[in-house]
Amino acid sequence: MYRAPPPTPIHLETRLTVEDYVDAQRLHMRPARSMRIFLRFTLPPVVAGLAYLFYDWIRGTPLIKHDWWLGPLLPALAALFFLHRYVMVPRLARRLFEQQKSLHHELTFDFDAEGMRVRSPWGVSTIPWSDFRKWKASRRLLVLFQSDVVINLVPLHALPDAATREALLSLVDKGIGPEA
Repeated sequence: MYRAPPPTPIHLETRLTVEDYVDAQRLHMRPARSMRIFLRFTLPPVVAGLAYLFYDWIRGTPLIKHDWWLGPLLPALAALFFLHRYVMVPRLARRLFEQQKSLHHELTFDFDAEGMRVRSPWGVSTIPWSDFRKWKASRRLLVLFQSDVVINLVPLHALPDAATREALLSLVDKGIGPEA
């Protein structure tokens, strides 16, 4: 019986950047797949209803008496969302990155069928795939979750080519399961 050889270990030497850390925070905030499906069906009617209330408020013919506060609700909610996601979170992430000096050093990652090995100036850590709960990936970054708050960041943009990126994501998918 023929068995395919194990995948070649993937080796990566890199240094995290502040943009990697900001991207990790955004990825961490991204809803799970089930929530994204739920939002895809519920958010449009809610936004349409709020938009109609805003339109009604502008025209001066409210559906409900004393709903003066409902009109500006849609723009206020949209402004709060964008302010939080694109101003407050990146600002906080940049500050935290500057504070945590351990993120500024060179890291060496080795990935194989068993798990991930990380070398830093303080030592070596070997983490089997079974210790990770879930993972999320963007174009630039892979976030591996050991718990809801303990994460490992792997800068995908530092990989040499797209084939290596796909091989790494395939290893992660086989080791942890489908992306969250």
